Amino acid sequence: MAGVGTVSGSDDVRLRIGTKAAATELLFTNMETVRELSKDIRGVLGQTFLSRFDYLLDLRGRRVVLGAQGQEGLRAEMDISTRLPTVFTSLGRLVIDSGADRLALFNAGNGGGGNNLRRSNGLVSARLANDLRLLIGYLVFR
Repeated sequence: MAGVGTVSGSDDVRLRIGTKAAATELLFTNMETVRELSKDIRGVLGQTFLSRFDYLLDLRGRRVVLGAQGQEGLRAEMDISTRLPTVFTSLGRLVIDSGADRLALFNAGNGGGGNNLRRSNGLVSARLANDLRLLIGYLVFR
């Protein structure tokens, strides 16, 4: 579970992955929760780094392709003006969260499935959507 803590870091590190490189910030932590997924994980790429590139989230191939222009798939425009990566959907703008296992609609009222989710700034009311139809571009997700 995510939490609040103090970690050391650096503001302007040049990170290179293959032929792609960008200045980004690095934070140093023990990553206990992340390593529960796999002991082989050595770090987490955040939107501060990823937002500098076109990239493809290849869920079937379980990979991220940087510089993914010309790749097959849906090209969804991402808005980062609020410092949170959002895409335009049939439900309005939604924040992309690669760690989420389902759709969480904030300030959506109870709707029969109200929950309180803990965020860094406290509890927030949300509805976990298990039965919605979501349209992003021409793709339908259920």
